[in-house]
Amino acid sequence: ITREEIEQMIKVGEASGSLEADEERMIRGVIEFEETRVYEIMVPRTDMVAISSSTPIAQAARTFCECGHSRLPVYETDTDHIVGILHVKDILESLASGRADDPVSYFMRESLFVPESAKISEVFDTMRTKKVHMAIVVDEYGGTAGLVTLEDLLEEIVGEIQDEYDEESLPVVKESENSYLVEGQLNLDDLSEYLSYPFESEEADSVAGFVLALAGRFLEPGEEVRYGPWTIEVVNVEGYRVKLLRFRREEEKEEEVQGS
Repeated sequence: ITREEIEQMIKVGEASGSLEADEERMIRGVIEFEETRVYEIMVPRTDMVAISSSTPIAQAARTFCECGHSRLPVYETDTDHIVGILHVKDILESLASGRADDPVSYFMRESLFVPESAKISEVFDTMRTKKVHMAIVVDEYGGTAGLVTLEDLLEEIVGEIQDEYDEESLPVVKESENSYLVEGQLNLDDLSEYLSYPFESEEADSVAGFVLALAGRFLEPGEEVRYGPWTIEVVNVEGYRVKLLRFRREEEKEEEVQGS
């Protein structure tokens, strides 16, 4: 059976009402799981929470509490040199026995590295085989591009997995009928799906990258660009990173027919 045949079956199921929305999303997720590349879903390096190999485990414990993660990448010098992964449960016994000053390098596990161009289905198989829950994504130059977790991969099939440490955060928030707040790191294809409009770019994968490519320069809060019927306003910037944008769709006016 081909992808096109599956897509047609989904459309028939939608039209007849025999396919629930959750079922449709999961089927599409399975299809895309074979095609999506890891760079499309990874946590980018700039958003990674990582710790130095010389960090005392007492300080590492505070970092775990602050970020809500159970695993953290461990680096030497900088995040381009990841040397291991620290799991919170691996330091608990030592903390309880008074060894709070021991460095995390004593407790870290070996890290798995995957190329950013790898298909997520391949990465999933590798992580499952090696029984690891986090992998470091490496770019074409050997530097750290980001990280991906087993949870990230599973969410591509079943949708967002919420746990007790996750903060409620939606990548697109509808403010009014034609106005939306959008996170800059959202994938451009996902934005097109959310807003039912084809946002396209050969230069960028994220919404922030798309807007910067449109402008041709870095933007400040309050600055705007246009794309089709959309006015896109920069709302929040951290350093050179566009964190939040507002998308406003202008009402399309019907052209008046002039009588002769």
